[in-house]
Amino acid sequence: MATDDELKAEFIEAFDAVRDDLFAFIFALVPTYHEAQDLFQDMSVALWHKYGDYSRAMDFRAWARQIIRAELGNEPKGLKRKILLAPEAMAVVDREFGASRESSEGIKHALLACLQRLSTASRRLIQLKYIEERSNTEIAARMNRAEHGTKVMAHRIRTTLAECVRRHTISV
Repeated sequence: MATDDELKAEFIEAFDAVRDDLFAFIFALVPTYHEAQDLFQDMSVALWHKYGDYSRAMDFRAWARQIIRAELGNEPKGLKRKILLAPEAMAVVDREFGASRESSEGIKHALLACLQRLSTASRRLIQLKYIEERSNTEIAARMNRAEHGTKVMAHRIRTTLAECVRRHTISV
């Protein structure tokens, strides 16, 4: 039987190996980077508390995503987190993350390359919306555009980036 120190070392090693993938999975579920960071911290603690239930014969990444999905499903309805996906959609995201063996580094590189292909205005909108977390009203005012126009632009940019990343990761 493993000692507490051995269990801690095993957990840290297994967790470190999949840390970026788990963060990407969580980030796919919430609207902002900061919410993803908060949720990632909470889920990391939940994983640590449940590590005693983990069987070394299991894939740690798959086990961790299963725990995260279960934890999110058990949260009170009044919780302020904004989970964007219904449980069924979350299961699809989980399945896709499990099926994909692309490293998160490869996806990050693809996204960076795709961002560079965007126009300056598109990159500015991305900066305002996802890094600075500005509202659509604030973005419209800063970019001297109609609010509806910024919503449409953001949607088109997300679609373009998703397709670009998909093409890039398939071709690699």
